[in-house]
Amino acid sequence: MPKWLEFRRVLFRSGQINISISPNPTNGNFNIQVSKDENMQINIYDVIGECIYQHTSISANFQIDLDEAKNGVYFLQLITEHGTATKKLIINK
Repeated sequence: MPKWLEFRRVLFRSGQINISISPNPTNGNFNIQVSKDENMQINIYDVIGECIYQHTSISANFQIDLDEAKNGVYFLQLITEHGTATKKLIINK
């Protein structure tokens, strides 16, 4: 991975959980890391609001593969018992 991608990490906070998504922009494969194991629902929506991906996890680290998704802007929604966070995700292959 090129060095500059290491610094393209996006951080946001949902309640008491720190979340990072990297890389962003992505080629379709990216990692999500959270500060602790927690029940969470991950949904990814395209710009017209269609859900293209759903996943439930309790793992603090996991990889998402959206190789089939077209280039464009998407919205990643993460839902936990502490609240909901939404972040823009860019796919550029």
